[in-house]
Amino acid sequence: MVAEFSGTSNKIGNGFGVFFLYLFVTFFGGSMDASSYVYYAGIFPTSIRAQGVGVSVSGLFIMTSIYTQAAPVAFANVGWKYYLVFIIISWFGVILMEMFCPETAGLSLEEIDELFGDRINTKIVSTKEDPDKGRSLEYEKLRLGISGSFTEHHEQM
Repeated sequence: MVAEFSGTSNKIGNGFGVFFLYLFVTFFGGSMDASSYVYYAGIFPTSIRAQGVGVSVSGLFIMTSIYTQAAPVAFANVGWKYYLVFIIISWFGVILMEMFCPETAGLSLEEIDELFGDRINTKIVSTKEDPDKGRSLEYEKLRLGISGSFTEHHEQM
């Protein structure tokens, strides 16, 4: 729409161009853009989480600065085709995320650590079922390779 009607007096065509730009920003901001902050916060171990998220967010803002600084010159020279840069880089990012970044939805921080190969030290402090996951203590003990009951283990210590 922008390529076809930009610079013309066609109000309907220009209106649809603006509508689609807002539609793109809404879906991009609510999906890829917002989820990157949550993903970065989840993949770093607690000991370096603040630094890891800081570096990740800094990288995002540096790239945003580069895009926005280049935009006026790019739009003046190549026009609507500059939008292809955003489209191609977004698809490239989706492909990289799919190939190299495992799904972490619904996992606890400990399970995410395990997914990324970190050693997990867990201490069982309750015998109640976890309402969020619906898994019993017995399942967790089997998964972690712990034998005996909690009281037996506690008394041996």
